[in-house]
Amino acid sequence: MSALTLAWPRSSASISAPTPIVSSSLAAMLDGVRASDPAAIAELYDRFHTKVYAIARRLTGDEAASWDLVQEVFLAAPKAFASFRGESAVETFLLSIAVHRAQNHIRGAMRRRKMLDHAALEPERPSDNPEQHLARAQLRDRLRLALDSLSIDHQTVFVLCDVEERTSVEVAELLSIPEATVRTRLFYARKKLRAFFMDPSLRDDGASE
Repeated sequence: MSALTLAWPRSSASISAPTPIVSSSLAAMLDGVRASDPAAIAELYDRFHTKVYAIARRLTGDEAASWDLVQEVFLAAPKAFASFRGESAVETFLLSIAVHRAQNHIRGAMRRRKMLDHAALEPERPSDNPEQHLARAQLRDRLRLALDSLSIDHQTVFVLCDVEERTSVEVAELLSIPEATVRTRLFYARKKLRAFFMDPSLRDDGASE
């Protein structure tokens, strides 16, 4: 297995080379992943599976589906990393795989998964009285319906930017799209969500985009 090829920014001879995104130890592990070495894949999993799960959970709102996606991402790692050349961080590369697989999961579902969980609402506390519990449940339903009114692309950008609190630059890298596209999708997602909560007619049966 050949050594990992690192992508270096262009620099003049008078400027020292920058620190590579992928360290030598991580590069060695990735060589093992490409060779389908179980120990290397296990190390990759140990390092990054919690972050892969977290972003899958945010996007799908489904715990079981999120763990399935985690397994898919790491099972696909040997083949996926065959094209990885260190242009981005390993974490970013893995999360981009998770995002695209989560989008496919949502598109393929017969009906929308519960989208409330990735809105980061606090769970009910034991001290909540029945009225507070009902109010939270009603808010969940409205949020779920609002998110279902967005397209998959707009929904994904909204969750990554406004729920995950990632920058437009990070999201652009995750989705492999221009930063301007991220900003445009986020603008229209926010606009539609505002309209949804302001216009009762849009809350009937979940208007489609």
